[in-house]
Amino acid sequence: MAKKGIVIVLAGIMLMLVSLSGHAQQEGTFGLGFIIDDPTGISMKFWTKETNALEIALGWKKKETELHADYLWHNFDLLPVKNGRLPVFYGLGIEAKLKEDEDNEIGIRTIAGLEYLFDAVPFDFFLEVAPVLQLTPESKVKGEAALGFRFFFK
Repeated sequence: MAKKGIVIVLAGIMLMLVSLSGHAQQEGTFGLGFIIDDPTGISMKFWTKETNALEIALGWKKKETELHADYLWHNFDLLPVKNGRLPVFYGLGIEAKLKEDEDNEIGIRTIAGLEYLFDAVPFDFFLEVAPVLQLTPESKVKGEAALGFRFFFK
């Protein structure tokens, strides 16, 4: 079952990347950093257009690995700030939690949050909440939240 969960999530990520090819933002920047959640791990963000991005996170703890991917839309005008930018973002994604001694979980995520983008350095901080419709091993709705930061490369 673990391999099936990985295949489903990776197929979803590949489908998102293929559908986004040819687009670039911030202009085509890639961010890499940490996400503090349960579990804690690595966060990546690929800007695809000026207001759209693909966010992928991989986290782990003792007997669990989590992989999720979200397609995000950003509104840069909702919360204007004097320095930097503070977009509100929202999106839709997929998630897999691969567990060593328990059934794996596959789910559909909705996500909303805030991200502060600095003017002078290619760095961000973010806070997000994500209601998840867990599909396996049983259907239920649960909530997740995370905060993190990333450094951006061009």
